[in-house]
Amino acid sequence: MSTTTQIHDLITELNRAWVDGRFEDLRSFFHEDVVFVTPGFSEKIRGREACVESYRGFTTQARTHSFELQEIETDAVAGIAIASCPYAIDYELEGRRWRGNGRDLLILVQDSGTWSVVWRTMMPGPEEEVARDAES
Repeated sequence: MSTTTQIHDLITELNRAWVDGRFEDLRSFFHEDVVFVTPGFSEKIRGREACVESYRGFTTQARTHSFELQEIETDAVAGIAIASCPYAIDYELEGRRWRGNGRDLLILVQDSGTWSVVWRTMMPGPEEEVARDAES
């Protein structure tokens, strides 16, 4: 299996796990010292447990109606990979429904043949509120 395929499969399964609420499964995708950088580079979340909890926190506050991972772009060299992961999302938060898109930028490392995420920055794109009569 090619490096690109391995990374794409990992990212696809990682996103499937959080959407499905399988938080314990998320642990296997992240290095123990992983760092998440929040939108606007305003905060850093450090460590596997805290990063997994950030997914749990989002899903307890918001209801995800759909999440579509789009074409992942990957560059890998010397056991390090950078993946640009565009997505589209439809979710409800605090009684308001939103549709938008964005991009996760992931840095992964390979250790003993296994890839894991060591760094993630979330770059949300434009969102629009869905009108009540347009909801499906």
